[in-house]
Amino acid sequence: LFSLYYTDIDVSYIPAMNDEVLTQLAPRCESLHSLKMAYARLHHMSPSHTNITDDGFSSFIASCPNLRVLDIGNSSFLTDTSLLSLPQGRRLLVASRVATTHLHSLSVDNNKVTDRGIHAVLAQLPIRQLSVAFCSNITGSGWFRELRVDACFCLIEESELEEVNVMWCAKLTDETFQRLQHCRKLVKVGISGCSISKPLQHLCE
Repeated sequence: LFSLYYTDIDVSYIPAMNDEVLTQLAPRCESLHSLKMAYARLHHMSPSHTNITDDGFSSFIASCPNLRVLDIGNSSFLTDTSLLSLPQGRRLLVASRVATTHLHSLSVDNNKVTDRGIHAVLAQLPIRQLSVAFCSNITGSGWFRELRVDACFCLIEESELEEVNVMWCAKLTDETFQRLQHCRKLVKVGISGCSISKPLQHLCE
């Protein structure tokens, strides 16, 4: 914690993390490239052990203009509000040092996020690796709905997605995977636990 600027921060599984700690770290995160804040529900930890909120995260992420990798999995306290704060950074003045245009890897496994948050991220950020495993609210609906000139990529074919992990997202349907097939750069899809047809399972393997 004594470095002038941080480039990588991994505070996964640390119960003491909260909004106040993020506020203290923020002034030194201008060069931050990787942030991992995965909070597993360990049996010996209190259900309220993670005290990072959407507001706290959104304020902190504004201090990370060069963030490339973000893991906020296993945190039931963070919602779509946190995801929506990522693309919003693009639209702010450069002078404010807020811009998440470099973000290319996002993991929100086992979280409360919904299709609304995922769509906002995919529409405005160059995400290459996306993991939403065990997200019970994910249906895949609207992830690529009519992405036209106002989006970061005009058509689904122009998506930057290379890897997608949707394991055990029980609400996903064949339609989602059929659309994913049109992502020209997509090379890997994690589908274990998904209820999709056999033909599509073979295509994704």
